Amino acid sequence: MNYFFIVDRIDLLRFFNLNYKMTQIFEGLKLMVVGMSIVYVFLILLMVSIIISSKIFKTAEQATAPVGPDKEEDTNELITVISSAIAVYRAKKQK
Repeated sequence: MNYFFIVDRIDLLRFFNLNYKMTQIFEGLKLMVVGMSIVYVFLILLMVSIIISSKIFKTAEQATAPVGPDKEEDTNELITVISSAIAVYRAKKQK
C-alpha cells in the first residue's frame, strides 16, 4: 500500500509539473520587465524631444513677437468692446 502512495505522489508531481510552471512564471516576469523598460525609455525620449522642441519654438516665437505700444491700445479697445457687450446683455436680460 505504501508503494501506491509513492506512485500516486510522483504522478501528482508530474501532473502539476512545478518546474515547468516556475519557468513560465519567470519567463513572464522577464517579458514584463522588458516591456516596461521599453515603454519607460520611449517616454523618456518623448519627454526629451518635447523639451528640446519647446526651447526651439520658444526662441523663434520670441524673435517674431511684436514689441511696442500697440498692445496697450489693443487692451483698451478689448476692454471697451467687452464692457459694451456686457451692458447690452444686461439690458436685454432686464426686459
